Amino acid sequence: MNLNAFTQRVTYKGEPKLFNTVTARLLDETDDLAANHCLEGQELDAINARIYKKPRRLTFFVLPTLNCNLRCPFCYVLHSLKPRPDIVDLDKDQFYDFVDRWLQKYDGVGVRLGILGGEPLMNIKYCKDLMDTVDDLRVKYPNVDFSNAITSNLVTPLTDDHLQFIK
Repeated sequence: MNLNAFTQRVTYKGEPKLFNTVTARLLDETDDLAANHCLEGQELDAINARIYKKPRRLTFFVLPTLNCNLRCPFCYVLHSLKPRPDIVDLDKDQFYDFVDRWLQKYDGVGVRLGILGGEPLMNIKYCKDLMDTVDDLRVKYPNVDFSNAITSNLVTPLTDDHLQFIK
């Protein structure tokens, strides 16, 4: 039995172990080395196991607008993103379908929604629609941990709609 180039013999807490540097698995010699992609000829299997492993969380970033009420010199949006006519808005249903497809593929993973911009609060209706969609997804996937974050300068004049959304 020959180990592949990715599997090294190491000592961990005084015990001899095998460490697969691609899959980051620490194993005993008695473990099923073939199932853990440690044997000669399994190098590609080890790489695929690492690249295609099920994620713990799916992260989606949404930009409700590229507009902003400030002109900060350090802002990446101001200097690198330009409005493009070939990019279309994703409506509520399209966003739901998109996230739903990923959740069907990766059953049981968490979801994180990042709302960025421009200044996302300048398009409060879109932000509220996104959160309504997340609420709908929560109903369909009650065991999925959903979390949200918004990046805002909070300089937008805050209306009751804004305050309700931020709650």
